[in-house]
Amino acid sequence: MPTSLTVQQGQQGTLTLTLTPQGGFDGQVTLSLVGAPTGVSLSPDSLQVTGANPVIQNLAVSVAPSVDPGSYPLSLRVQGGGIAKAASFRLSVVSSSPSPSGVRTWVYQLTGYPPSGLAQLGSTAADLVVIDLTKDGRVPWSPQDLQALRGKRALAYLEVGGMENYRAEYLLVQQQASDLLLNTVPGWPGEWYVKYWDERWWDLVVAPRLDKALAAGFQGVYLDLVDAYEGISLSLVPGETRDTLAQRMVALLQRISAYVKARRPDFWVFPQNAPELRAWPGYLAAVDGVGLEELFFYATDRACTDPGCAVRLRHARAIREAGKLVLTVDYALDPRNVRTACQKAREEGFVPYVTVVELDRISPLCP
Repeated sequence: MPTSLTVQQGQQGTLTLTLTPQGGFDGQVTLSLVGAPTGVSLSPDSLQVTGANPVIQNLAVSVAPSVDPGSYPLSLRVQGGGIAKAASFRLSVVSSSPSPSGVRTWVYQLTGYPPSGLAQLGSTAADLVVIDLTKDGRVPWSPQDLQALRGKRALAYLEVGGMENYRAEYLLVQQQASDLLLNTVPGWPGEWYVKYWDERWWDLVVAPRLDKALAAGFQGVYLDLVDAYEGISLSLVPGETRDTLAQRMVALLQRISAYVKARRPDFWVFPQNAPELRAWPGYLAAVDGVGLEELFFYATDRACTDPGCAVRLRHARAIREAGKLVLTVDYALDPRNVRTACQKAREEGFVPYVTVVELDRISPLCP
């Protein structure tokens, strides 16, 4: 029997099992998968063994669309005649959504757009660009504006876990649902964490922003403050815990993914940061990739060597192994650090970009 099997969500793969009867055994054996997540099934689940000749049987391993992409260590258990044996193999579940293949370079710019618009970004050799949903925090880009990108795939940056006071929706939230605003985001005056699980947040902010991204012709969204679940003051949300807030964030990502893909199946969803959410059911199935800040260098030019960096790198590797694109953005100016950040990301199979923390310019692409 093979030691590994790769199956796409919603599909099935085949294992070939060879059974050799021993001691004159003649009868039925049962087959089962040990360690399989919900949604993974085996067929057939029994075999009839007769005679002394080996029995060769193809087994179908079916993976439901709801199974998260990832690598699962499983065992095939065979039991009959009072004897049980097991053979180990690794099941790799890959996403059924359109894969962000072919992306080797990217640019990330949120402010400082020239009066000429996006022509400078369009003239770069980047495969992918991430820009703000709006020109200035209020006026969204139009389909005509995006034409200057010359066919590059563009992701619209928008926050889903917070609100900035210069955004078009800020006054609306203040007037109609000010209780959505929670504690301020450390280091960012004029920005608040929000009750992102509240239906009013979806109706007033999230859905309208997604509609604008779709209408403008963006090919995906790049979602910030996904890590809000870690920063919200628990005293402001009685009854909530870090775990329940994490679950609520994953639920929001799932809702966003379902919303945009129902309208455009090839529309990408990329959360930024919080790679640890990949361990929560439903996360990997909802996203096409992830963007990670400061994986190798903190702003600015400070090597990322603390234990948290190693933890985030481990999660990033797992997301990559699940077939997702990992974008990295490090903040460095020293040419040696820029080269190091690019090289380390490439060695990991990630797509790197190194720039300034202000994200107000186009920096050189990583080779």
